[in-house]
Amino acid sequence: MQVLIYSAYHNGHKALYRDLYEMTKSIEENYPRYRDWYYHTFLEDLKRGNRAYAVAVHRADLAGCCLMKDTPKEKKICTLFVPPKYQRQGVGTDLVRAAVRKLGTAFSLTVPLTKLPSFSPFLTRLGFQMDMIPFQNDNTPKEALFTRSSPQPIQRAHILLPVDNNKSRLIS
Repeated sequence: MQVLIYSAYHNGHKALYRDLYEMTKSIEENYPRYRDWYYHTFLEDLKRGNRAYAVAVHRADLAGCCLMKDTPKEKKICTLFVPPKYQRQGVGTDLVRAAVRKLGTAFSLTVPLTKLPSFSPFLTRLGFQMDMIPFQNDNTPKEALFTRSSPQPIQRAHILLPVDNNKSRLIS
């Protein structure tokens, strides 16, 4: 698994930008204007140097991405996405580690309440603290805000994955 961080728009990456959107478009169920945000806000701000992204690549397959906002006033993860076939294998942790390298140790991200059961334990383990945000914006569901200000590095956890016949295998 390789994680690459990009801080600028590259004309040669247009196929990658399309693939990133295709991989993450299921986010629209929680954020109906995600497509517009991705193509008109994220990519345009990337051209201006106000955004960055990290991609996890396994062989030639996209295994996840982290889309970031990086301005003097705001440092945050806008989108953290790992397809189901790569979940629980350390990909999300590696992407958050990449965000720490790019954004520094203090930044935030929001999580829709519908995704809170899967994100909360993961983010808490990585040193984030949760605060609720009781608002709705353009049909966006209520969200939870997670912030991280710890100078501690993020370690990759050993994860037990279920395998055939109720056995488990250790992934590090």
